[in-house]
Formats: sequence, structure tokens, C-alpha cells
Amino acid sequence: MTNINESMRWDDAIPMIMRGDKVEGGRAAKPNLQAGVLANRTQYLRSELEKYSGTLQAGEQPYSDAEAAQQAINDGKILPGAKFSVRSRQSDAWVDEYENDNGIATPSGKKLPSLEAVNALQEMVSEQSSELMMFLFSDMDDFHVADISFDEETGKHVFNLGRMALKRSAGATFEVTDPDGFRMSVDDLIDRLRKLESGEYFYNGMKITRSEQNILEVTDADGFSLSIDDILSRLVSVEKGSFDYSGQSLQRSPDHIFEIKDPDGFTLTAERLIERITALENAADDDTDTSRSGETVAYLEGVASAARAAASEWVSPPVAPLRKGLNLFFIYGQSLAIGDEAFSVVTRQPSQLGNLMLGKAVRGTYYGRTNDADFGVIGGENIYYPLTEHRQDGANIITDPGRNTRLGETVASGFMETLKMLHNRAKGVKNDEETILACSVTGCSGTNLATLLKGAATPYYERLMSALRGHMEAAAAMGITDIQVCGMLFLQGENDYGNTTRESFLKMLNQLIDDFNTDARAITGQTDNPGFYLYQTGGQYVSQSQGNTLPIDMAQLDITSRADAFMAAPMFPYPQASNSRTHKAANSYRWWGCAAANTVFRVLNNENRMPFRMVKAVYDGDDIYVSFMTPCPPLAVQPYYRVATPVMNSDMGFTVIDGIGNLAGSSLMTKIVSPCVIKISPSRKLTGNIRINLGDQIHGGGHNIADSSPQQSIFNWQYYGDDNQSVNENINALNDKPYPLYNFAAIQTINVDGVEL
Repeated sequence: MTNINESMRWDDAIPMIMRGDKVEGGRAAKPNLQAGVLANRTQYLRSELEKYSGTLQAGEQPYSDAEAAQQAINDGKILPGAKFSVRSRQSDAWVDEYENDNGIATPSGKKLPSLEAVNALQEMVSEQSSELMMFLFSDMDDFHVADISFDEETGKHVFNLGRMALKRSAGATFEVTDPDGFRMSVDDLIDRLRKLESGEYFYNGMKITRSEQNILEVTDADGFSLSIDDILSRLVSVEKGSFDYSGQSLQRSPDHIFEIKDPDGFTLTAERLIERITALENAADDDTDTSRSGETVAYLEGVASAARAAASEWVSPPVAPLRKGLNLFFIYGQSLAIGDEAFSVVTRQPSQLGNLMLGKAVRGTYYGRTNDADFGVIGGENIYYPLTEHRQDGANIITDPGRNTRLGETVASGFMETLKMLHNRAKGVKNDEETILACSVTGCSGTNLATLLKGAATPYYERLMSALRGHMEAAAAMGITDIQVCGMLFLQGENDYGNTTRESFLKMLNQLIDDFNTDARAITGQTDNPGFYLYQTGGQYVSQSQGNTLPIDMAQLDITSRADAFMAAPMFPYPQASNSRTHKAANSYRWWGCAAANTVFRVLNNENRMPFRMVKAVYDGDDIYVSFMTPCPPLAVQPYYRVATPVMNSDMGFTVIDGIGNLAGSSLMTKIVSPCVIKISPSRKLTGNIRINLGDQIHGGGHNIADSSPQQSIFNWQYYGDDNQSVNENINALNDKPYPLYNFAAIQTINVDGVEL
């Protein structure tokens, strides 16, 4: 006799033998099918009973806790694989299901609800409620995922998933309704698919079509079309390395994961975006130990935000704007103004945007401490030439690469080319040929401010006026009658450190501006004053004179309170060409010119440009918190250079001064704690009057506080290694890369207040 092959399973239905059924043998016979189902159920029940036999024999269920159950396993009372119950410690459950998993009492996650939980559920499932009847699903945090509710409109129950209602209706087989009442039905979807299948479909004013040219095409109300084919072609283009969209070049490069470059050469990289995001995250990191410090940071962040809002307010400064005709700029000062120790030039082609210079070189013949009051135009004639950087020695332009000279690149090309490019972008033209920019570089190396003033015993101011009159003659030769002096870039202060007070230097700056404005208006006939744009002295020239109060740097900040005077950019961050650290490298002069142009352009376009500086500092008895007027938050830490070496100070360049003495370096801990606030933690309690310096002599006249502007120059750092270029300009971290144009904060001293919120 053949046996029925049993299976350990629970079959839901038992076949019934009906009257008239033929009784026969074989596996398919109904009597055997019926017996097989019953045999299967028997095997299943036997298996389940064996699982619980050990537990039943123990006679101790439910166990009081997991420890008691584990002891029962250890005593051999609960067999391997057996399931058992343990009293639950949760109020909404009576017992938890456990299993003997290889000798370990392990919860399965299943529970039997308590009476309390059942009662609560009954309350929710009230038939009188027209709102929520039953939770179908909630997570462990009681987040409501799904429920069943009563729809008063239809008189039927509705399944709600999140905030979406899923139901049937008289007009639809299946319908989904969002919280705003928007409905989408299966019938509607089918209808839309039919329309799309027929060739076109309209949705929210957009036409979705198929065509012979495109698999799928979307056209908006203005006629702009985008197709699947176009997207695929772009993806293929990206895979190859780059594609262009609306004048922007999107590409990968050996140096960057992804970069975007506009038609003017400005580049934004994925790495730079990541840096900014990281800086924002770090700035947002809660570094406060008490509510008091949190209040202090919030207060100072508000102070900084108010200052930044005022700085970016659109105004009409009383200075000459760029306009049709001839716009003149003069670069005046001492040795940094004339490009001393640049040695070489890195701008090796004439202006690409039509910018001009007086004579065959941007400098004149005379730039030293001589009695020459004449500008000394190179070439002997007051006529215009395309702006071109030259190596120069007096009246001679040096073309022999083997001949050495101190004078090379000036700030002129970086400034003029960047300014004209920004102007063109604002106008939306390739080059505005009706707006002409021209410049000259003059001044005297190694001299103080008093000698550069009108009426001084020295003739340096007269050289400046000689250059202006030369420009007027050159303009007349070209038939230009609409002429104005648009601005002066003033680079001086080194020779006044240590022997000139803050008040005296400020007074002389005011005199220089007033006299230049008066004379420029008289010579050109213009009604607007030229703008006065100055740098800030830095590096080795910063001394601890006058109690380390930074008199020259502070006077340079003070002058910006005038409506026609502006801080263009500090000079300290940029590399020097020689180990003497007295002057800048050729690339550095051009770099500063680019940074200055960014400021000047904003001023000329009516932005109330104020210096990036500390605005308030407070001491709470433990830490100093200082807020900054940050042009492009958040604050960031960036290196500055000593010759070719980047410098990162552990204290970011801060010095704390109190009644006991100075604290810097390892005596200070500094951290950016919000987008515009830095915390300084001194190693001891502070006493008396407290003051902080940023970028003083202790730090070599520099610091590491910058903003997060992503702007980059149209020029790259270039090391050619020829034509007398200093080997110190061979800096791997900079070579062939655009100059970054994030802003550095001003060198400054500021008094620290107590916390008064």
C-alpha cells in the first residue's frame, strides 16, 4: 500500500466529497485529497506543539522578566527554537514574545496589548466619530502614517495615506485627493494617457508631445521647448567633458570635479561650493556652553547683519560714475603704487578691452625722489597707446630678457581690465566702445604722505597734475571732449609707520582728497568729484608704535567715513617677490588690482561699500566675542603670504591686550561660532581696559580672516620663469589658477566692551 505524502503546512480549505462523486483510488481522488489536507494540518499542529512543549512543561509562563527566562533556558526548561512569553515593561503591552535563539532569550518584536491599550483603541474607534476611526500604521515616535476616516460627502469610509485621501467615487473608479482638494483619478490618468498616445497633451499650460524628431518634448507657454533627446545629448556631452548652456561652460577638469565658467572667464568650482557649505555648517555649529553665551552670539550676529545691510544699501555716492567719453584713473603713492620689485610683467599683451595709457608706458620717466615736477611721458608725446605693462628703467622700456630692472607689472592692468569687464557685463555687451578708460601711474618711491601733498617742498603732486594735463592733451588729439577724472587709487603709508600719528595721517589724507578733487574739477570741467580708493598698509611695515594701536591702518579706515573715500582692499595677503618682503610680486600687483576693481565697480554702481571690519567686541568674563561686517558670509579662514609661503596663525591673527599685557598665539583659542562672529578664549582672566588687534606686528602685519566670496579673477597666476621674473613666484598652489577674490578683513584695533544685552 502506498502512503499519503504529508506536508507540514496549514491548508485553508478541506475539500468535501459530494453526492455523486466517484470513489476511486490514486493521488487525485477526492477522498485522498481530503485526507491529505487533514494530514498536512496534523503535521503542522504537531510541529507547533513541539515548539512550545518545553515552555508548557516549565509551567512558569509568562516569565517575570528576561533574566528569569534566560535562567529557564540555562536550566534546560525551554528547548532550542521554542517561543515563550515575558511580562512587558511597557504600559501598552501585557507580554512580549521571546524565542530561545541558540541558548539566548531573544525578543521577536511581537506583543500582546494591555487592557490600557485596548481601551485607548476603543476610544479612537468610536462609531459616533465622523473623523478618525482607526490608525492603520504609526511609527515608534507616534508619527501618523495612515488611517481610515469617514467621508461625510459620500457617506463612506476613506483610506488616508499621510495627508492623501484614497477612495472610490461616483465619477471615478479610484480617486486620490490631496490636502488642498486637488484630485487625480485613475479615469483621468487613463484619459491623459490616451491623449498622449494620440500625439500631444496639455498640462498646466505646457504641451507634451511626441514627434518624428523627439521621443518626448515639453513646450511651455512662451514656446520654450525641452526634449528627452536634448537632455540625452547634453548628458553625453557632459560625459565627454563639457557642454555650454546660455553662455556658461560646464565642464570637468583635471583640477576640479566640476566647474562652471562664464564668457568672461569667471570660474566657480564644485570644490569651492563644498568649502562654502562646510563653512556654513561649521559656522552654524552650536558652540555655546550657556544660554548667556548663545544670547551674546545672537546679539552680535544681529549687529553684524545690520552693518552688512547698511553696507550693501544702494546709494548714489558723490563720485564720478563711468559714463560715455573718457574716464581717467590715476594710481598715486609711493613704491607699491609704481610696481617696485615686480621685476617682470605677467600681463604680456596690450589691453583686450580698449583701455588706454598716456605714452608708451603706464609710468612716466620720473618716479623717484628727484626734483622733477614733470610726469615725463614715455615717448615724448602726450598721445594714447593701448594699456600695456612694461619692464622699465627711467625713460627706457626694457625688452632685453637678460637685463635686470626693479620695475615691472603695476596694478594698472589687473584693475583696468577687470573694471572694464565688469562694466561690459553690467551693460550686457561684449565691449562698450563708447566708454573709454585710461590711466597713468605716478608718485615717488620711499617717501611719506607729507611729501605727496599739494604745496609740499617736493614736486610729486605736480607730477600728478602734469599727468592729468597730459591726458587732456591726448584726449584732444583724439577728438574727445567729454572727459572726467573718475578716481584715484592711492597706495601709500609704509613710510609713515612709526613716526606719524593716526590723527595727523588722517588730516593729510583729507587734504590730499580735497586738493585733488578741486584741481581735477578745474582742469576737466567736471562737476562730480573723483572717487578716492585706497589700500591698507600691511606686512613688515606694521609696527607696534604708539602702544600697538595701528595708527596708519586705523587712519586708512577712518578716511572711509567720507562719502567719496573707500577702502579698495588690504595689501598684506599677497606674495612678495624678494625675501626682503618690502614689495609685491608681479602677479600680486595684478591680483590686488583685480580685487580693487571689484570694490570700485560696486561703488560706481551705487552700492554703499563699507570696509570689511570688526564692528563690535564683548567680553563675558570668560570669552571675547567679536562680530564682523562680512560682505559675503560666512566668515572663513584663509592663508596670507610671506614671500612664497602661506601663513596660517593658530590665533587667526588676533592679539588681546588688557591691563596685564598681550595675549597671542597659544595663549588664545579662536573659533568661528556663527556666520559673522568669532569667539576668542584667552588662557587667563582679563582685567582693566581690553582691546583686540587683528593683523598687528606680532603677526607680521597680517591675519587669516576672510569672507566666503566665490568670485575669481579673469587672470591666472602665471610663472613664466623668464624675463627677470622672480623665482619666488613659482608657487605650486597658485600656478595657472585664477586669483581667488574672497575679501580679507581690514587690519584693525577695537575696544572690547562688557556684555550688555
